[in-house]
Formats: sequence, structure tokens, C-alpha cells
Amino acid sequence: MAKTLVSDVIVPEIWVPYFREMSTKLNRLFQSGIIFNDPEVRDEVQGGGSIINMPFWQALGGSLQQLSDTGSLTVRKVSGAQDKAIKHLVGDARSWNDLAKHLSGDDPGEAVAQAWAKWWSERMQEDILIPTLTGVFATALSSTHVNDISSEDYVNNGSAANLVSSDAIIDTIGKLGDHWNKVRALAVHSTVFRQMQKDDLITFEPISEQDIEIPRFLGREVIVDDGLPTEAGSTSGTKYTSYLFGNGAFGFGEKSLDENEAFESDRDILASDTVLVTRRHFVVHPRGVAFTGSIAGKSPTVAELKDGSNYTKKYEDKNILITKLVTNG
Repeated sequence: MAKTLVSDVIVPEIWVPYFREMSTKLNRLFQSGIIFNDPEVRDEVQGGGSIINMPFWQALGGSLQQLSDTGSLTVRKVSGAQDKAIKHLVGDARSWNDLAKHLSGDDPGEAVAQAWAKWWSERMQEDILIPTLTGVFATALSSTHVNDISSEDYVNNGSAANLVSSDAIIDTIGKLGDHWNKVRALAVHSTVFRQMQKDDLITFEPISEQDIEIPRFLGREVIVDDGLPTEAGSTSGTKYTSYLFGNGAFGFGEKSLDENEAFESDRDILASDTVLVTRRHFVVHPRGVAFTGSIAGKSPTVAELKDGSNYTKKYEDKNILITKLVTNG
């Protein structure tokens, strides 16, 4: 006897590309250009192993040599180095019973399919991107790319000098030296954004033919997200972390899984339960900061991403297009 299955209702060949497109569109960090769909990373992630090696040539050093009719030029080498990224092998599974569908009067399967794109976007930011930023700034970039003007006792002893300001942002951009103009976006907590508005640091740029305005600081997009790190001061107040990025600061690449592996369904006919599974293999990598640590499983946990000992600086400072500003608002 023939019957309609979940696989007959949700066609993987159609749904999976749509789902991936939606998860990217919902993530403003992707839209801003901070995360770059890197062809090199995309090609490398198709292979085996958990680590992607990305060799590069270091800048040429040394001074000019004087020509002479009595001596020869000194031969100097071209040095290579290697950036390293780690793969994220992750997934999710959701299940429901037929009675839930019929008693609710709605289709849980359709609800899951529609909600997963937003869920993936949130998870990639909260479980991958922010923990990675926490890790790279814990040690590798802590002395070169951070501007911390916060007070540990802001409520009792803080001042305007501990708050976000035009000077503070420009000083943080200045961490990149003469590459300062490569900073294209700021990601800030809404509390920091409100302070920027009070100080008249924000302009709004309308998007043509859309009822949307993009906030900007000195022409740079400002991304407002309460998922950015906050930390209680050791005595009083709150410390807010803001990030400043250049285009392509993070390289992204995703493996092309078989459709039935990327999105799969199953059915327990005796229990009347349906299961939907989604799986993804991808890389989200801060360019120039290698993941050189070890992990317990097949891909890193949130705690391992936050561990500063797992990262090593590889690029010259001004070529690592991420800086961090810490304020009390």
C-alpha cells in the first residue's frame, strides 16, 4: 500500500539550497562583507581531515643592496608560512508525534523547516563566530589589536573616558596602522549604540526602494547585536565588547554534502514519530590567526573555540583585519 512520507512532502534537492540561502540572508555579518565566501576555503573544505592548511608567502624583508663591480649581491630567501583553519562538523535533529500535528492544527514539519534557517544563523554567530573572536583576542591578538578603555568600577569611579566615543573608535581603527581604511564595519551592543546615538556619532543611509536605513559611523556600517560579549566589572558596572572588521576578515567555506546527508528524514511508524535531521560541514576562519591547538572530538566545542591557547598569529599585524574595543557603554 502506498502512502505519503515526509520525504515526499519536503524535497531535499529543492529545500537544502533554499535553506542555506536563507540562513546566510538572515545573518547580517555575512551581508556586511565581514565574512567572505572564500573560494580557497570552499575548495579545501571539500577534502578530508579536520584541519585546513593554507600556505602563504610572507612579505619580503631586508634593505636595498648596493651594486658593486668588486662584489656580488647577497642572496636572500623568500619565506613561506602557513595559516590553519579548523572544520566545524555540526548538525541538529527535531522530532514530533502525529498527534501533535493533528491536535495543534498545524504542521510541525513545515514549522521546523522554516525556523531552521534562522536557528542556523543564530548558532553560527553565537556558537562559532563570537567564541572564535573570544579565543583569538584572549592571547594571539591581546597586545596588538585591543583598545580597552573600560573601568572595573564604572558605577562608583567611572567617567566619560570609559564610554564609547569618536576618539575611542578611531584609536581602535588605528590599531591597523596605515591599513586603517580597510575597516568597513563595527559590531556593537545596543547599549553602546545608544551612547553613540546620544553623542551624535551615527548617520543613517537609506537603502533604495526599501524602507530600511543602515546606521553608519564615518561611512562604516554599524551592526547592532545584543549577542556581543558583556562582562561584569570586577567591582561594579558592565564592560561591553565591540568589534571592528575589514572586508573578508573571516573566510567562509562549506562542504557540498550529499542531499540526503545534508537533510534527512526518518519515521517510527509504531510510535507515529517523525524525525528531521540537518547536517553541515563548514569553516569560519579569522584570516591570519591559525588554529594550532588540539581538540577532544572531531570538531571544536564552544569552550575549545574560546581557549586562547589554541590560536597563533600568522599574518603581520596590519593584515589581520579585526580589532576590539572594550568600554562601559
